[in-house]
Amino acid sequence: TGADFTDTFRGLLRLDDLRDGSSTQRFVDWLIPRLASPAQLAKGYAPRMPFEQLQMLLMLARQSPGLLQQVGMSVDVLMAELRQLERRKELGQMTAEEKRGKDKLAWTAWVGRYWQRLLREPAVTATE
Repeated sequence: TGADFTDTFRGLLRLDDLRDGSSTQRFVDWLIPRLASPAQLAKGYAPRMPFEQLQMLLMLARQSPGLLQQVGMSVDVLMAELRQLERRKELGQMTAEEKRGKDKLAWTAWVGRYWQRLLREPAVTATE
């Protein structure tokens, strides 16, 4: 979602009671505008090697996997690079509204799981 870790947890401090759905909704509504846009996230998925080089290495991996290892490259690295390119393409095609909708669902679910986790913690008193 492109959330800033520190900002997100500072926002959680603003919550009164996560059992209250309106409190959760206020937090999610506060957080969503602070998340990265699809274009901002796509920048993070920039390729680390030229596409032509990736194609050549993929062809080499299919034809001669041993040779690929000899040049210090693994199939896992190539597959990770492909996943990066696919994610960048997805983000490039995603509208800001689509991302906001997905982010809202994801964060609402996360806050619910976070609250359930907090309920398992022993109560802390002011004197501790």
